[in-house]
Amino acid sequence: MTVGVALVASLVTPRRYALSLVVVGLLGAAGVLRGSADAAPGALAAHVGDVVGMRGTVEATGWPGVVVIAESVSGGIAAEGERILLTGSVPRGVETGDVVTVQGTVEGGSSRPGPRSLEALDRDGVSAVVSVSTLRITGVHGSPQRLLAQMRTHIRAAVDSVLPQPDAALTLGAAMGIHETVDGSTRGVLQDAGLYHIVAVSGLKVVIVLGMVGTLLARSGWSPRRRGVAGLVAVALYVVTSGAGAAALRCALLAAVALWSRRDGRRVDSYVALSCIAAALAALEPRITFDVGYQLSFLGTAGILLLASPIAARIPGPRLVIEPFAVTLAAQVATIPVMVGAFGVLSLVGPAANAVALPLLPALVGLGILGSCLAALSPVLGYLPLHMTAVLLHAMLGIASVAAAVPFAVLHAGNWPQMWTVAECVGVAVGVVAAHALGNAGVMQRVAAAAAAGALAAVGVLGCVALVPAPSRITVLDVGAGSAVLIEPSGGGRFLVGGGGDPGLLATAMGRRLPPGVMHLNAVVITSAAQDSVAGLAALRNAYTVDTVVVAVDAPGASADIEALRLGGATVYAGLRTWDGGGLHWHCVVAAPGVSRPACLLHVSGSGLEAVIAGDTPPPDQAVAAGAFTSGRGGLAVAPASGLLSPELIAVVAPLWRAAPSVAGHPPPGSDDGMLLTGRDGDLVFIASEAGMERSA
Repeated sequence: MTVGVALVASLVTPRRYALSLVVVGLLGAAGVLRGSADAAPGALAAHVGDVVGMRGTVEATGWPGVVVIAESVSGGIAAEGERILLTGSVPRGVETGDVVTVQGTVEGGSSRPGPRSLEALDRDGVSAVVSVSTLRITGVHGSPQRLLAQMRTHIRAAVDSVLPQPDAALTLGAAMGIHETVDGSTRGVLQDAGLYHIVAVSGLKVVIVLGMVGTLLARSGWSPRRRGVAGLVAVALYVVTSGAGAAALRCALLAAVALWSRRDGRRVDSYVALSCIAAALAALEPRITFDVGYQLSFLGTAGILLLASPIAARIPGPRLVIEPFAVTLAAQVATIPVMVGAFGVLSLVGPAANAVALPLLPALVGLGILGSCLAALSPVLGYLPLHMTAVLLHAMLGIASVAAAVPFAVLHAGNWPQMWTVAECVGVAVGVVAAHALGNAGVMQRVAAAAAAGALAAVGVLGCVALVPAPSRITVLDVGAGSAVLIEPSGGGRFLVGGGGDPGLLATAMGRRLPPGVMHLNAVVITSAAQDSVAGLAALRNAYTVDTVVVAVDAPGASADIEALRLGGATVYAGLRTWDGGGLHWHCVVAAPGVSRPACLLHVSGSGLEAVIAGDTPPPDQAVAAGAFTSGRGGLAVAPASGLLSPELIAVVAPLWRAAPSVAGHPPPGSDDGMLLTGRDGDLVFIASEAGMERSA
């Protein structure tokens, strides 16, 4: 990536950037060599499933767990010096520098995307994961890292004491860059509107801090040199308080280079500085190149440097709105591959939303920093500025809500089909040939011909693929402990059973599984009244078109979502228990109709599929419902969040596969080694075949 930035820059004025390419190459080579030396596997990773005792020093705390540098491990395991991720029963109050003794079970890395995936663990230098059963703090090692961690904890507690959630979490992220968990619905709205960056540390906020310090000191009569030194000190404090992420480090280093060069009137070339800083960080810590924040930071900055000014110059209008729009559009164009690949979400309204929201960001950051620092001294002092910050945050959330509600506001492209990539490559190749074939034509004619020829070729490839029938498929979505199952029969159509308990998780999961741009469901089937099975359906409002809603059992908690889908054109069938649709036969059995929170056991068959979805039906009711089913033929049984399937149901269905929804790191109490878990394995995809049902990779 860094070499690419330097190469693009060198195409503008080759001689000027020759030294940049040499430096980038040398630093990149150093990083590769260092990364290779660090790639040896850890000793503790070979003991997955074993219960071990360990003593070590806490290196970092936060999400998704606590990282410890092992000093000694029981059983003669030579894991001294390894970085171990502790999850599970980690008590609150554990800080960086604490010496701890731990008893727990060694776990393997997860194949599901996220912070506990094998790729993420390797990137962070973590050799093993230990699920903690007991942890005791036995001593303290003082260090600058511990002091900074305690400072962040104190600021977090002070802001939490003044503001309610989610205002406190949003303020800490937006102003201080301190991470706190944001609820799924708020996170989803910000992501869809392209505004999630306001609650994360970024180079833009470093620039804002530097600008505020410089402006205040200039009015006080400070000399440029003294202002530069003070600005660097302020930026350094802000960066280390936020956790020193890639974006903040990049911008802090750029600011340092720029301020240092200005002391004798020299001008820094942004392309050279960006390339060398990116390569230097990679040489110091090679694993950072796999960090999404690092990739987005440098690609986004390169896009801004190359594209923002030309875009802004060609758009009429007030600069206060046009410049944020141009900057956001330039950064988004440059980061599309990473955004789509890492998050599966591409906001199409992001540039417009940022054009309206970004003018509020300097005031938000300034008031948030002031309020957080004052609240750390006394909550009373920080009350007014923090509540003013909350007002600005609510204004930004209002902008995000309006933007996210625009039709086609976001492209959920997490499940980018392989043939789309093939079609794209074919289209580019044909476009290049077409452009060269018109060598004597004008530039615009060549561009138009290349675009038309490439588009036709890509559409032709996709058209040929569309003629090949797809097999039937069932996907148990990874949406936490709630149940959500996507069914796609070979005859066409998409049917969602349940919705999980978190709208943000459901929206993300649907984006992973549906092709880009597909925002349509043939039917939504509600088989439970429990909130962890229906609350996630809020993600479908104003985002998906739904033809039919089948309410097999009364679900008061989903009434607002059902009404929204009805107003959007869906036909609602209440109390339907048996029906045919999509080439499938659907049979929903309520074993205990008189209970206050009913649930039905759903049997789906046809088009090569055979599945029983227990939803929230407990084992005793499963046993009663099993008598209503005919013998299965080796399909899929989806258990409740408890992980329990009754022996009577297993005997009738005889499933080849058993699956259960779960939260990462918290397997259901009734699950066993033969049960697949979404919290461990991610989305579970099963495809119909001649042998019954096969699990897809």
